[in-house]
Amino acid sequence: MDTRTVPDSRTSEADFRTAMPKVVDHFHILHVDGYQPGGPDSHPTAIAVTRHLDDDFSTHMLIWVDEDDWCLDFDTGNYGFLTFQDARKDVEFRAEQRILLSKESTPAG
Repeated sequence: MDTRTVPDSRTSEADFRTAMPKVVDHFHILHVDGYQPGGPDSHPTAIAVTRHLDDDFSTHMLIWVDEDDWCLDFDTGNYGFLTFQDARKDVEFRAEQRILLSKESTPAG
């Protein structure tokens, strides 16, 4: 069990990264990008490069559900890669796309 103190924040990328465990659902978290804060009806998320026990690399949505409860969304963005570099490129590309989509959906003010 990870005994680190979990920050009480749903809107800070630094807190997200500090609290993030090294292993979620038997997948080792190697890299995250595309952080998006949570809100009253949503959880903070990022896109993660993971490595499973058989050493293949995959990308998943990493979700900070609450306190020390983390999960990987296997229905969203579950892609497999032969190398860490290819998986990281995919994560960085999808993180850029998330930023563009969030800017498009934000009303100009």
